[in-house]
Amino acid sequence: MDVKTQEINLDNQLEWVFSTANINHTLLAGIDYKRVRKDLDNYMGIAPDFDWQNPVYGVTVTEPSLFSSEVKHLKQLGVYLQDQIEIGNFDFLLGGRYDRAKNSNQDRLNSKTENNQEGKFTWRTGVVYNFENGIAPYISYSTSFVPSAEKDAQGNFLKPTTAGQWEVGMKYQPTQDTLLTLAGFKITQKDLANYQWQTRSYEQIGEVQTKGIEVSLNQQLSDKFSIAASYAYLKKEITADKDGTTIGKTQWGVPRHQASLWAKYKFFDKLTAGVGVRYMGTTFGDNQNTFTVPAYTLYDMMLAYDFMPNLNLQLNAQNLTNKKYVASCANNFSCFYGKDRNLSATLNYHF
Repeated sequence: MDVKTQEINLDNQLEWVFSTANINHTLLAGIDYKRVRKDLDNYMGIAPDFDWQNPVYGVTVTEPSLFSSEVKHLKQLGVYLQDQIEIGNFDFLLGGRYDRAKNSNQDRLNSKTENNQEGKFTWRTGVVYNFENGIAPYISYSTSFVPSAEKDAQGNFLKPTTAGQWEVGMKYQPTQDTLLTLAGFKITQKDLANYQWQTRSYEQIGEVQTKGIEVSLNQQLSDKFSIAASYAYLKKEITADKDGTTIGKTQWGVPRHQASLWAKYKFFDKLTAGVGVRYMGTTFGDNQNTFTVPAYTLYDMMLAYDFMPNLNLQLNAQNLTNKKYVASCANNFSCFYGKDRNLSATLNYHF
C-alpha cells in the first residue's frame, strides 16, 4: 500500500466583547475551510508458504501487482457562532455551526469519478460556576459531525460519523501556580468508520459508547520549574453493530489506561528545557477482543529559545530512545509499529 496525503486548513474568526446591563458577552463568529487529498495505491501478491522450522531459501516471489489506484478528495466549509456569557459567578456557553462537505472518489484504473455531498448543523452548550476559593464545577454537552471520502466494500460512500458528548467536571485553581482538573464524560458515536484489512475497505460500526475519567495537574513549583501530569481511564464499547459478535466488546486500538508527565526548567531568561514520559496501556487487537497488544512507554524532550519577546525557536524530540514498539493491531495479521524517533523544529513569530 502506498498512501500520500495533502491537507490544507484555514480558520478565520472575529471576536466582539460587549456588555448588556450586568451581563458580559464574548461573541465569536468565524468560517473555516478544510481540503484533503489522498492518493492511494494498493498492491497484492501471493508468496509461497515458508516453514520456519524447516526453511527453504531462494524461492521465487512474484512482485505484487497494482489492483486499485484511487484519488480521494474532501472539501469541507464550516461557519460558526458562539457566545460566552458572564452573569455574576456563572459562565454560560452557547454555540452552533453548520458544515457542508463535498467528497469525490476517482478510480484511476477504471477512469471513473463519483461525488457525494453532506451537510449538518451541530451545537454545544455548557455552564460553569466559579466559587471564590478557586473551585469551578461545570457541565457541558456537544454534538459533532465528521464527513468522510472513504467507501465501503460495496462501493458506497460512508455516512458521516456523528456524536454527542456529555461532560461533568471540576477545575480547582487556588493560585495562579496551580490548576487541577477532574472530568467524567460519556461519548456516543454513530456510524464510526472501521478499516477492514481483509477487504482493503471500510465498514461502519453502528454505535460506539465511550465512558471515561480524566485528571490533570499543572503546577508551577518555582519561577523556573514547572510540571504537568495527566491520567485517563477509557472504556470504549461497541453497543450496536451488524456483526453481533462484537456487541459489548471493546473497540480495537483503544487503551484502557493512559498517563503522561512533563517537567520544564528555565535555565535563564531565554532558554527552556523539558523532558516527558508517556504511557499507553494494553489494547485489544481486534473488535472480537481475541488478543491484546502490549503496553509501551515513550520518552520525549524539548528545547526552546526566545530570541526576543515575539520570536521563539522550539526543538522537539519524540520517542527519544528510538524504541521499537507495536502501536496497534486491527486483526491478528495486521499490526503496526509505532513512530521511530522524530525530530522537529518550529519557529514562531507573534504579531
